[in-house]
This record gives sequence, C-alpha cells and structure tokens, in this order.
Amino acid sequence: VPSGFDRGFEAEKVLGATDSAGELMLLVKWRHSDEADLVPARIVNMRCPGLVIEFYEQHSFWIRLPKINQNDTSTTR
Repeated sequence: VPSGFDRGFEAEKVLGATDSAGELMLLVKWRHSDEADLVPARIVNMRCPGLVIEFYEQHSFWIRLPKINQNDTSTTR
C-alpha cells in the first residue's frame, strides 16, 4: 500500500512514532485528508524535517539531575 507521499499528499503533522520490526516509523497525517499513514522516519526526516522536529519538541521531556557539589570530598571519584 503506497503512503501518502507516493500518492502526492502533503504531510500536515506527525501524530506519533513506533518501532516496527526494528525501524522507527512515524504516523503522518496528510493535509486535506482524514488519512494517516505509518511512514519510515528516514523518509519523513528527508521530506519534512520541520514537522519531525516539531513532533519531538512537543513530545520531549527533560530530567533534572541533582547538582553535584564540586567541593564535596565525601564522595569518591
């Protein structure tokens, strides 16, 4: 089954990501369509990198690590 890119559709948004048989796949919603397709991330990265960056920015989280006191001699290094 050809993806939306193969049918001439324009990507509107990346809705999700999954690992399928060892390859990262992105769920792409197509502009002017209710359809979405799983497309290999390597293809989406080349065709519309801005949408991929936007997806990762919206779905990223940061873990705040405790600050290490450089003057603390009680820990071994």
